[in-house]
Amino acid sequence: MKNSYKGNRKIHFDYHTPPDFQEVASSFEPETLMKDLAEIGCELINFFAKDLFGNCYWNTKVGHKHPYLKRDLLKEVTEASKKYGIKIVAYYNVMDLYNVQAHPELKHRGCKEVQNSEGDYVCLNSPWLEKVLLPELKEISSYEVSGIFFDFLYFHQPCFCKWCEQKFMDEFSYEIPKDTKSNEWKTYTKWLRKRGNEIVRKVCETIHEVNSKILVGVNWAYVQRQPETPPDDIGFITLDVNETDCTSLNASYYAKYLRTLNKPFDIMTTRFLHWWGDWALKPVTTMKHECAVILANGGQCIIGDHFYIDGKHEKEVIKNISNVFDFISKRETILDEASSVPFIAVLHSAENSYIKGNGIVADEKSTRGAHKLFLECNLHFDILNEEGLISNIDKYSLVVIPEQMDLSETLITKIKDYVKAGGKLLLSYDSSKTKEELDAQWTKELFGISLKNKDSLGFGYIVPEVSDLQKNLPRMPIFCRSNFVDIEEKTAKTLASKLDAYTTITSKQGWEGWLGAGIGSPTFDRRYPTITLNEFGNGKTVFLGCEIFKAYFEYNDWTLRTIVMNAIDLLLPEKVIEVSSPYPIEVTLLKKEESYLINLINWHSERAYKTPIITENLPEINNITINLTLDKAPKNVLVHPEDEEHKIEWQWNGNKLKIRVGKLHIHSILEVRT
Repeated sequence: MKNSYKGNRKIHFDYHTPPDFQEVASSFEPETLMKDLAEIGCELINFFAKDLFGNCYWNTKVGHKHPYLKRDLLKEVTEASKKYGIKIVAYYNVMDLYNVQAHPELKHRGCKEVQNSEGDYVCLNSPWLEKVLLPELKEISSYEVSGIFFDFLYFHQPCFCKWCEQKFMDEFSYEIPKDTKSNEWKTYTKWLRKRGNEIVRKVCETIHEVNSKILVGVNWAYVQRQPETPPDDIGFITLDVNETDCTSLNASYYAKYLRTLNKPFDIMTTRFLHWWGDWALKPVTTMKHECAVILANGGQCIIGDHFYIDGKHEKEVIKNISNVFDFISKRETILDEASSVPFIAVLHSAENSYIKGNGIVADEKSTRGAHKLFLECNLHFDILNEEGLISNIDKYSLVVIPEQMDLSETLITKIKDYVKAGGKLLLSYDSSKTKEELDAQWTKELFGISLKNKDSLGFGYIVPEVSDLQKNLPRMPIFCRSNFVDIEEKTAKTLASKLDAYTTITSKQGWEGWLGAGIGSPTFDRRYPTITLNEFGNGKTVFLGCEIFKAYFEYNDWTLRTIVMNAIDLLLPEKVIEVSSPYPIEVTLLKKEESYLINLINWHSERAYKTPIITENLPEINNITINLTLDKAPKNVLVHPEDEEHKIEWQWNGNKLKIRVGKLHIHSILEVRT
């Protein structure tokens, strides 16, 4: 089943067409479209079966066909695609604004007490599921499609419609709570997520009753905003990555997590300059860079475009995509079936992130901070959920838990055994926990400390106390916009102390509470331990007494990045792979059969007062040095793509392979044959 979705040369064609547009598909020529796509090597397209307005694009007997559409577009496309060997994935949007207007009782309902809960779309808990969605899916599944791509088939807002209220009341005997800080709210959000998974399973079952070979993907489901293990019925993971800031950064973040789920996944970028609400053209160099990031992290590429209102496609856009497809084709074969080499594991726990979020959509700040920080240190790492870490922890040299302290007993036991056996652990403080939750027995044992008073001031200072942590830092207190926790040492050694910040306001004049007016200045009368190192069994642990990864995500302070990197160097003085370059690059280490594949991706963006951040002119990076630890001498070191100009030198010394790369433009792959 995986092979029917395999490929990197895919295009998604958006075609949301309001019901009063008479021009719908008036100039659409499926034969011309397929011919043009075949010429550029396109393997698969997402084609609209149903848009967000609730319009169907096939001859439906149960749904609402676009009132001005006189053709069966889905049939025409699937028939034309067979001639050119292009697979079709049907796009289905569950917002269904037609039924929202025609049957208001089916609408999602927010409430004034819960912020941002209102939304104009149908509720998945309403009768719409049985009366509209499932019958329409049976019809679509009778067409010759390889898969179905769903948009919005998951709960992302709380709902207070009568259908949700009744289902929740039947199960728990009380109304849906409106206090988002209550325990009842946690019960409700857990129930809503459970209902979402049940609906996805029901959707998959309905489709597979008609055609068991159709693969199902749900846009944005089972990624970090919903970090749960996808059900077996899900055929592929997919998301149209956020392009409102830095697309390549977002693509890297999601791919490093998705590649640990053991499902094929693709990440959709677009040809647009400002994502979907746009018609401008993104530079080809930017598109190549985005695809390089996806490929190097084990993903598949899909590029989004719009049909014009009459159904025509823009040939100039197809020409640009052809250029990108050529870039992909030179790399995809060597990367196909490669898997990430375990080195550093970053935990993204569902329970912790839901607690910090709204319970339905997870909070990702700390994980994103860790991702960006490690990326800028040229480190290779994976992001795993709890289940993934429990199953694979022994494969990793270092486990990093960024601001997550509500861990399952199973994971805590695994972590203890891992560190006892020689593993390395770095954990940072989680201010969402109560004082009692923080000072748990497992933290005392692993880290040799007792956690005392919580500091909710929101800023403080870090002062390194050992030279190894002071490396490459200014010799002054390091400001950190974060909550801190007081630490009492037991068996741990202090690596850095915390200085309090001055907060006394002496009069009632305006601006006195502003940090620049003296508030926040360090005080030097007392020091508290804030970063500690402890030995536990044969392993070592570091505890960071502040929310340093969240702070790095929000404030991008290079000194915080340096502190974390120095702490990692203390835990892991010898690394599987170390990369030195004049500027930060993205590094991934993959394994394929008997070869290691080192991906190097150049990172450089244009200056911009406003987002999005793009890459139009990418200068080459010279003199990159790589040290790879191996248990035997390599047979050869090759560079891909082979037809591009490369300058490399390599030498073997003991258990170290040293490679010097003379030039990196967008993306190069070093193949180390062992």
